[in-house]
Amino acid sequence: RLATAYFNLTRALEDALACTPASVSLLTAAPSAHGWHGASGVASLIPRLYNHLEHRLLSRLQENSTSEVALSEYCRPAWEFHAKGLWFAQSKDSPPCLTVVGSSNYGYRSQNRDLEAQMCIITSSPKLQAQIGAESEALIKHSNQVTIKDFSLKERRSSVKDSFIAFVISTWL
Repeated sequence: RLATAYFNLTRALEDALACTPASVSLLTAAPSAHGWHGASGVASLIPRLYNHLEHRLLSRLQENSTSEVALSEYCRPAWEFHAKGLWFAQSKDSPPCLTVVGSSNYGYRSQNRDLEAQMCIITSSPKLQAQIGAESEALIKHSNQVTIKDFSLKERRSSVKDSFIAFVISTWL
């Protein structure tokens, strides 16, 4: 499972998702749980741009991938989503044995513009694995799975303007 509040994954990470044999669960902020939701001016476009990037990735994975990738959005009334992390389990039925915690959002900006710090924790302790798994599950508890069909809804459709702006400023998102 990979969680990021700002869904603007690097091309290398998108490529890895497209060819992984593993089952992958992505978690990000729903437009209403985004820190920029309700902003005024140009900032009001930011949730729409992340929405566009989600749609673009799901479309790409659906067309060119055999990977099993599920996308969910955190949506809890009056809450913002700012979680980030990576959790790895050896199978769907086992708890995570590895987690990556830190400040990276796994996007271009985190990788190339901002100063980020991360730490990888690997454990064989069943107790710690259960705690790490509970943390991950607590985030999913308030999320809804998103499919490609959801982006055909009027409030989720990307415009040509969204596509153009996302292309121009994607390295800053």
